[in-house]
Amino acid sequence: MKRIQINARSSETDVLLKLPTVDANKEYLLTVEKTSVPALATLILNVPLLSIERGVVLGTPLQAAAGHELLPLPAEHLNFTPQNVRTVSQFVYQLNLFFREFLLRINTVVLPATPAHQYGIPLQFLPHVGDWYNGLHVLPIGGIVRTELIQNIQAVVQPDGRIGFKFSPNALSLFVLKLTEEGQRIFAHTDNYIAMDNNGQFELSAYAPAGVVLFDLPNPMVAEPRLFFTTNSLFSHVNYRHELVFETSLPVNNTVECDGETSHVKHQLVSYKFPSSRLKLKYRDILYRNLEEESQTMYSFDQSIRTHNSFLLKGSELQNFHIRLISRNYVWDGSKYNQTNPLFPLHDDTFYTIQMAIRPLK
Repeated sequence: MKRIQINARSSETDVLLKLPTVDANKEYLLTVEKTSVPALATLILNVPLLSIERGVVLGTPLQAAAGHELLPLPAEHLNFTPQNVRTVSQFVYQLNLFFREFLLRINTVVLPATPAHQYGIPLQFLPHVGDWYNGLHVLPIGGIVRTELIQNIQAVVQPDGRIGFKFSPNALSLFVLKLTEEGQRIFAHTDNYIAMDNNGQFELSAYAPAGVVLFDLPNPMVAEPRLFFTTNSLFSHVNYRHELVFETSLPVNNTVECDGETSHVKHQLVSYKFPSSRLKLKYRDILYRNLEEESQTMYSFDQSIRTHNSFLLKGSELQNFHIRLISRNYVWDGSKYNQTNPLFPLHDDTFYTIQMAIRPLK
Protein backbone atom coordinates (compact mmCIF):
# COMPACT_ATOMS: atom_id res chain seq x y z
CA MET A 1 0.00 0.00 0.00
CA LYS A 2 1.21 3.50 -0.86
CA ARG A 3 0.08 6.92 0.24
CA ILE A 4 -0.08 10.28 -1.48
CA GLN A 5 -0.38 13.41 0.65
CA ILE A 6 -1.15 16.72 -1.02
CA ASN A 7 -0.55 20.03 0.79
CA ALA A 8 -1.70 22.99 -1.27
CA ARG A 9 -2.12 26.73 -0.79
CA SER A 10 -4.41 27.08 -3.80
CA SER A 11 -7.98 25.86 -4.20
CA GLU A 12 -7.03 24.45 -7.62
CA THR A 13 -4.17 21.96 -7.65
CA ASP A 14 -2.48 19.96 -10.41
CA VAL A 15 -0.89 16.73 -9.17
CA LEU A 16 1.99 15.60 -11.39
CA LEU A 17 3.68 12.40 -10.22
CA LYS A 18 7.21 12.23 -11.63
CA LEU A 19 8.17 8.79 -10.30
CA PRO A 20 6.41 5.49 -11.13
CA THR A 21 4.15 5.38 -8.09
CA VAL A 22 1.89 2.67 -9.44
CA ASP A 23 1.91 0.00 -12.12
CA ALA A 24 -0.01 1.21 -15.13
CA ASN A 25 -1.34 -2.28 -15.86
CA LYS A 26 -2.83 -2.98 -12.43
CA GLU A 27 -6.06 -1.92 -10.72
CA TYR A 28 -5.98 -0.04 -7.45
CA LEU A 29 -8.36 0.98 -4.71
CA LEU A 30 -7.92 4.67 -3.97
CA THR A 31 -9.20 5.70 -0.53
CA VAL A 32 -9.39 9.23 0.87
CA GLU A 33 -8.26 8.60 4.43
CA LYS A 34 -7.50 12.09 5.71
CA THR A 35 -8.52 15.65 4.87
CA SER A 36 -7.87 18.88 6.70
CA VAL A 37 -8.86 22.42 5.68
CA PRO A 38 -8.75 25.82 7.46
CA ALA A 39 -12.03 27.17 8.78
CA LEU A 40 -13.91 29.55 6.55
CA ALA A 41 -13.00 33.15 7.33
CA THR A 42 -16.60 34.27 7.24
CA LEU A 43 -20.09 33.13 6.30
CA ILE A 44 -21.48 36.68 6.45
CA LEU A 45 -19.77 39.15 4.15
CA ASN A 46 -17.29 41.57 5.71
CA VAL A 47 -19.22 44.59 4.47
CA PRO A 48 -21.04 47.41 6.33
CA LEU A 49 -24.51 46.39 7.52
CA LEU A 50 -25.78 49.37 9.49
CA SER A 51 -24.91 52.78 10.86
CA ILE A 52 -26.17 54.95 13.73
CA GLU A 53 -27.66 58.38 13.02
CA ARG A 54 -29.34 61.14 15.02
CA GLY A 55 -33.15 61.01 14.85
CA VAL A 56 -34.86 63.81 12.91
CA VAL A 57 -38.27 65.24 13.85
CA LEU A 58 -41.55 64.59 12.06
CA GLY A 59 -42.16 66.36 8.74
CA THR A 60 -38.58 67.51 8.19
CA PRO A 61 -37.44 67.34 4.55
CA LEU A 62 -34.19 65.44 4.47
CA GLN A 63 -32.69 68.06 2.20
CA ALA A 64 -33.21 70.67 4.91
CA ALA A 65 -31.83 68.35 7.59
CA ALA A 66 -28.85 67.26 5.53
CA GLY A 67 -25.92 66.82 7.87
CA HIS A 68 -27.97 67.29 11.05
CA GLU A 69 -28.58 63.54 11.31
CA LEU A 70 -24.84 62.88 11.59
CA LEU A 71 -23.18 62.35 14.95
CA PRO A 72 -19.86 63.96 15.99
CA LEU A 73 -17.79 60.77 15.83
CA PRO A 74 -15.46 59.29 13.17
CA ALA A 75 -17.19 57.10 10.60
CA GLU A 76 -15.54 53.90 11.86
CA HIS A 77 -17.38 54.31 15.19
CA LEU A 78 -20.76 54.90 13.50
CA ASN A 79 -20.71 52.11 10.88
CA PHE A 80 -20.91 48.43 11.81
CA THR A 81 -19.02 45.90 9.70
CA PRO A 82 -18.89 42.27 10.95
CA GLN A 83 -15.43 40.77 10.89
CA ASN A 84 -14.87 37.07 10.11
CA VAL A 85 -18.23 35.96 11.50
CA ARG A 86 -18.82 32.20 11.49
CA THR A 87 -21.80 31.82 13.84
CA VAL A 88 -24.84 33.81 14.93
CA SER A 89 -23.57 34.29 18.48
CA GLN A 90 -20.30 35.75 17.14
CA PHE A 91 -22.37 38.18 15.09
CA VAL A 92 -24.40 39.27 18.13
CA TYR A 93 -21.23 39.61 20.22
CA GLN A 94 -19.65 41.91 17.62
CA LEU A 95 -22.85 43.96 17.39
CA ASN A 96 -22.94 44.50 21.15
CA LEU A 97 -19.23 45.37 21.20
CA PHE A 98 -19.93 47.99 18.52
CA PHE A 99 -22.90 49.43 20.44
CA ARG A 100 -20.96 49.51 23.69
CA GLU A 101 -18.01 51.36 22.18
CA PHE A 102 -20.32 53.77 20.39
CA LEU A 103 -22.23 54.63 23.58
CA LEU A 104 -19.05 55.19 25.55
CA ARG A 105 -17.61 57.43 22.85
CA ILE A 106 -20.80 59.41 22.25
CA ASN A 107 -20.85 60.23 25.95
CA THR A 108 -17.52 62.04 25.68
CA VAL A 109 -18.61 64.58 23.05
CA VAL A 110 -21.10 67.43 23.04
CA LEU A 111 -24.11 66.61 20.88
CA PRO A 112 -25.09 69.66 18.84
CA ALA A 113 -28.64 70.77 19.54
CA THR A 114 -30.67 71.71 16.47
CA PRO A 115 -34.25 72.23 17.71
CA ALA A 116 -35.64 72.71 14.22
CA HIS A 117 -34.63 69.23 13.09
CA GLN A 118 -33.80 67.13 16.14
CA TYR A 119 -35.28 65.95 19.41
CA GLY A 120 -33.95 67.16 22.70
CA ILE A 121 -30.92 65.54 24.28
CA PRO A 122 -31.77 63.36 27.32
CA LEU A 123 -29.88 64.17 30.50
CA GLN A 124 -28.29 60.73 30.35
CA PHE A 125 -26.31 61.75 27.27
CA LEU A 126 -24.70 64.85 28.67
CA PRO A 127 -20.87 64.72 28.47
CA HIS A 128 -19.41 62.31 30.99
CA VAL A 129 -17.28 63.45 33.90
CA GLY A 130 -15.55 61.48 36.62
CA ASP A 131 -14.55 57.83 36.70
CA TRP A 132 -15.77 55.73 33.78
CA TYR A 133 -16.04 52.60 35.89
CA ASN A 134 -18.77 53.88 38.16
CA GLY A 135 -20.99 55.16 35.34
CA LEU A 136 -21.82 58.44 37.09
CA HIS A 137 -23.04 61.59 35.36
CA VAL A 138 -23.22 65.05 36.90
CA LEU A 139 -26.52 66.75 36.07
CA PRO A 140 -26.95 70.52 35.67
CA ILE A 141 -28.76 70.75 39.00
CA GLY A 142 -25.77 69.20 40.75
CA GLY A 143 -27.39 65.83 41.37
CA ILE A 144 -25.83 62.49 40.48
CA VAL A 145 -27.60 59.62 38.74
CA ARG A 146 -26.29 56.12 37.98
CA THR A 147 -26.74 54.92 34.41
CA GLU A 148 -25.97 51.76 32.44
CA LEU A 149 -24.89 52.94 29.02
CA ILE A 150 -24.63 49.51 27.46
CA GLN A 151 -28.34 48.94 27.99
CA ASN A 152 -29.35 51.87 25.79
CA ILE A 153 -28.88 49.82 22.61
CA GLN A 154 -28.38 46.06 22.64
CA ALA A 155 -28.50 43.20 20.18
CA VAL A 156 -30.24 39.99 21.24
CA VAL A 157 -30.93 36.69 19.50
CA GLN A 158 -33.95 34.42 19.60
CA PRO A 159 -33.57 30.62 19.59
CA ASP A 160 -34.81 30.60 15.99
CA GLY A 161 -31.87 32.75 14.86
CA ARG A 162 -33.69 36.07 14.50
CA ILE A 163 -31.74 39.13 15.64
CA GLY A 164 -33.41 41.75 17.82
CA PHE A 165 -32.47 45.29 18.79
CA LYS A 166 -33.33 46.56 22.25
CA PHE A 167 -33.67 50.33 22.66
CA SER A 168 -34.04 52.27 25.88
CA PRO A 169 -36.52 55.20 25.81
CA ASN A 170 -33.59 57.63 25.64
CA ALA A 171 -32.02 55.78 22.71
CA LEU A 172 -35.38 55.71 20.88
CA SER A 173 -35.62 59.49 21.04
CA LEU A 174 -32.02 60.13 20.06
CA PHE A 175 -30.84 57.47 17.59
CA VAL A 176 -32.03 55.56 14.52
CA LEU A 177 -30.34 52.63 12.78
CA LYS A 178 -29.78 52.98 9.05
CA LEU A 179 -29.38 49.71 7.11
CA THR A 180 -27.23 49.28 4.03
CA GLU A 181 -28.47 47.17 1.11
CA GLU A 182 -26.55 44.19 2.50
CA GLY A 183 -28.01 44.85 5.94
CA GLN A 184 -31.53 44.83 4.50
CA ARG A 185 -30.76 41.49 2.82
CA ILE A 186 -29.26 39.90 5.93
CA PHE A 187 -32.10 41.02 8.21
CA ALA A 188 -34.82 40.76 5.50
CA HIS A 189 -35.92 44.29 6.42
CA THR A 190 -37.15 46.30 3.43
CA ASP A 191 -36.98 49.70 5.16
CA ASN A 192 -33.82 51.74 5.15
CA TYR A 193 -34.21 52.69 8.82
CA ILE A 194 -35.12 51.02 12.10
CA ALA A 195 -37.01 53.62 14.16
CA MET A 196 -40.10 53.64 16.35
CA ASP A 197 -43.16 55.52 15.11
CA ASN A 198 -45.74 57.53 17.04
CA ASN A 199 -47.70 54.34 17.80
CA GLY A 200 -44.74 52.77 19.52
CA GLN A 201 -44.21 50.32 16.63
CA PHE A 202 -41.38 49.61 14.20
CA GLU A 203 -43.66 48.75 11.30
CA LEU A 204 -43.57 51.96 9.25
CA SER A 205 -40.67 53.22 7.23
CA ALA A 206 -38.98 56.15 8.93
CA TYR A 207 -38.39 58.10 5.72
CA ALA A 208 -40.59 58.49 2.67
CA PRO A 209 -39.36 58.13 -0.91
CA ALA A 210 -39.93 61.85 -1.33
CA GLY A 211 -37.36 62.51 1.36
CA VAL A 212 -39.63 63.61 4.21
CA VAL A 213 -39.49 62.19 7.73
CA LEU A 214 -42.72 60.32 8.44
CA PHE A 215 -42.24 58.87 11.90
CA ASP A 216 -42.73 60.70 15.16
CA LEU A 217 -42.18 59.70 18.77
CA PRO A 218 -45.13 58.58 20.90
CA ASN A 219 -46.71 61.23 23.08
CA PRO A 220 -46.32 60.58 25.95
CA MET A 221 -43.00 58.89 25.32
CA VAL A 222 -42.66 55.19 26.18
CA ALA A 223 -41.27 54.53 29.64
CA GLU A 224 -39.92 51.01 29.06
CA PRO A 225 -37.31 49.59 26.65
CA ARG A 226 -38.65 48.32 23.33
CA LEU A 227 -37.53 45.34 21.24
CA PHE A 228 -37.51 45.10 17.47
CA PHE A 229 -36.89 41.66 15.89
CA THR A 230 -35.95 41.25 12.25
CA THR A 231 -38.00 38.85 10.14
CA ASN A 232 -35.09 36.76 8.87
CA SER A 233 -33.23 34.01 10.71
CA LEU A 234 -29.46 34.25 10.46
CA PHE A 235 -29.27 30.49 10.80
CA SER A 236 -30.29 30.33 7.14
CA HIS A 237 -27.19 32.36 6.23
CA VAL A 238 -24.64 30.31 8.13
CA ASN A 239 -25.99 26.77 8.42
CA TYR A 240 -28.10 25.94 5.38
CA ARG A 241 -26.53 22.86 3.70
CA HIS A 242 -23.03 24.29 3.61
CA GLU A 243 -20.63 21.68 2.23
CA LEU A 244 -16.93 21.17 1.60
CA VAL A 245 -16.26 19.35 -1.68
CA PHE A 246 -13.17 17.96 -3.40
CA GLU A 247 -13.73 17.76 -7.15
CA THR A 248 -11.25 15.86 -9.31
CA SER A 249 -10.37 14.99 -12.88
CA LEU A 250 -9.87 11.35 -11.85
CA PRO A 251 -12.45 9.08 -13.54
CA VAL A 252 -14.34 8.33 -10.32
CA ASN A 253 -18.00 7.33 -10.35
CA ASN A 254 -20.42 10.22 -10.80
CA THR A 255 -22.99 11.00 -8.14
CA VAL A 256 -26.44 12.45 -8.72
CA GLU A 257 -28.00 14.91 -6.28
CA CYS A 258 -31.74 15.62 -6.39
CA ASP A 259 -32.86 18.98 -5.06
CA GLY A 260 -36.55 19.83 -5.42
CA GLU A 261 -37.33 19.83 -9.13
CA THR A 262 -33.67 19.80 -10.25
CA SER A 263 -30.87 17.24 -10.24
CA HIS A 264 -27.10 17.72 -10.34
CA VAL A 265 -24.47 15.32 -11.68
CA LYS A 266 -21.31 15.60 -9.56
CA HIS A 267 -17.80 14.42 -10.32
CA GLN A 268 -16.15 14.55 -6.94
CA LEU A 269 -13.89 12.68 -4.58
CA VAL A 270 -15.61 13.55 -1.32
CA SER A 271 -18.26 15.86 0.10
CA TYR A 272 -18.49 16.84 3.76
CA LYS A 273 -20.98 18.87 5.71
CA PHE A 274 -19.29 21.45 7.89
CA PRO A 275 -19.46 20.56 11.60
CA SER A 276 -21.90 22.52 13.74
CA SER A 277 -20.74 24.89 16.46
CA ARG A 278 -22.54 22.79 19.09
CA LEU A 279 -24.69 25.64 20.28
CA LYS A 280 -26.00 25.20 23.82
CA LEU A 281 -28.81 27.28 25.29
CA LYS A 282 -29.62 27.39 28.97
CA TYR A 283 -31.70 29.69 31.13
CA ARG A 284 -30.39 31.32 34.28
CA ASP A 285 -33.81 32.63 35.23
CA ILE A 286 -36.95 33.87 33.51
CA LEU A 287 -35.36 36.81 31.68
CA TYR A 288 -31.77 35.74 31.09
CA ARG A 289 -30.26 32.89 29.11
CA ASN A 290 -26.72 31.84 28.23
CA LEU A 291 -25.42 30.77 24.84
CA GLU A 292 -22.37 28.54 24.62
CA GLU A 293 -20.73 27.25 21.47
CA GLU A 294 -17.49 25.81 20.15
CA SER A 295 -15.43 27.18 17.28
CA GLN A 296 -12.64 25.65 15.19
CA THR A 297 -9.73 27.03 13.20
CA MET A 298 -9.27 23.76 11.24
CA TYR A 299 -11.74 21.15 10.01
CA SER A 300 -10.57 17.52 9.86
CA PHE A 301 -12.42 14.64 8.22
CA ASP A 302 -11.82 10.95 7.46
CA GLN A 303 -9.18 10.19 10.05
CA SER A 304 -9.06 6.48 9.14
CA ILE A 305 -8.72 4.23 6.13
CA ARG A 306 -12.08 2.73 7.07
CA THR A 307 -14.23 5.06 5.02
CA HIS A 308 -16.74 4.76 2.20
CA ASN A 309 -14.75 7.28 0.11
CA SER A 310 -13.01 4.57 -1.96
CA PHE A 311 -12.74 4.27 -5.75
CA LEU A 312 -11.56 1.58 -8.17
CA LEU A 313 -9.06 2.96 -10.70
CA LYS A 314 -6.43 1.75 -13.14
CA GLY A 315 -2.80 2.54 -12.58
CA SER A 316 -2.62 4.49 -15.83
CA GLU A 317 -5.28 6.88 -14.50
CA LEU A 318 -3.40 7.75 -11.31
CA GLN A 319 -0.38 9.56 -12.76
CA ASN A 320 -1.56 13.12 -13.36
CA PHE A 321 -4.84 14.61 -12.14
CA HIS A 322 -6.47 17.83 -10.98
CA ILE A 323 -8.18 18.73 -7.66
CA ARG A 324 -10.53 21.63 -6.96
CA LEU A 325 -11.55 22.58 -3.41
CA ILE A 326 -15.16 23.80 -3.44
CA SER A 327 -17.33 25.57 -0.86
CA ARG A 328 -20.83 24.50 -1.91
CA ASN A 329 -23.86 26.31 -0.54
CA TYR A 330 -27.35 27.39 -1.48
CA VAL A 331 -28.28 31.02 -2.08
CA TRP A 332 -31.83 32.34 -1.76
CA ASP A 333 -32.91 34.33 -4.82
CA GLY A 334 -36.27 35.43 -3.39
CA SER A 335 -38.24 32.36 -4.46
CA LYS A 336 -35.95 29.33 -4.09
CA TYR A 337 -32.46 28.23 -3.10
CA ASN A 338 -29.93 27.89 -5.94
CA GLN A 339 -26.84 25.73 -5.61
CA THR A 340 -23.52 27.57 -5.98
CA ASN A 341 -20.04 26.05 -6.16
CA PRO A 342 -17.40 28.76 -5.63
CA LEU A 343 -13.79 27.90 -4.88
CA PHE A 344 -12.99 27.51 -1.21
CA PRO A 345 -11.28 30.77 -0.06
CA LEU A 346 -7.76 29.95 1.11
CA HIS A 347 -6.25 33.04 2.67
CA ASP A 348 -2.59 33.92 3.17
CA ASP A 349 -0.50 31.40 5.10
CA THR A 350 -3.25 28.75 5.05
CA PHE A 351 -3.32 25.44 3.20
CA TYR A 352 -5.37 22.28 2.92
CA THR A 353 -4.25 18.65 3.19
CA ILE A 354 -5.68 15.57 1.54
CA GLN A 355 -4.13 12.13 2.01
CA MET A 356 -5.03 9.15 -0.15
CA ALA A 357 -4.13 5.50 0.28
CA ILE A 358 -3.50 3.43 -2.84
CA ARG A 359 -3.88 -0.34 -2.46
CA PRO A 360 -3.27 -2.76 -5.36
CA LEU A 361 -5.97 -5.34 -6.07
CA LYS A 362 -4.62 -8.84 -6.65
